[in-house]
Amino acid sequence: DIVMEMAWNSLEGQFDQSYDGLMVGLEESASYGITTIGDGRLYWKRGWYEVWKQAEKDGNLTARVSLRPWIYPADSMEPQLAFLKKIQSSDTSSLLLVDQVKMYSDGITINGTAKTLAPYLDTYIPDEP
Repeated sequence: DIVMEMAWNSLEGQFDQSYDGLMVGLEESASYGITTIGDGRLYWKRGWYEVWKQAEKDGNLTARVSLRPWIYPADSMEPQLAFLKKIQSSDTSSLLLVDQVKMYSDGITINGTAKTLAPYLDTYIPDEP
């Protein structure tokens, strides 16, 4: 995730590329009659929250959308919780909702956060078991 974060955020015209891709995806979803979408891993550090908000502002949402921001396991919780509180919305009259989060309560093996029978030999997050 960390490497992809760096690569994604180094793209030129990142917002426009993301927005254009979202428009294509929404159009395709609508063509199949999909009326509800759950973005189950909203990478907000990659600007995706702003992309969705712009689509909402522009009137381009073709479905009710539930954004589920990603909880970054390697980052401290305080700044993440502050951001989540800032963007939280549960206005059911809106097409865009932010009232859930995406996290793995059982851990992720590649991040070294999943419970295992033996200690990890190597981990990206040194402070985790």
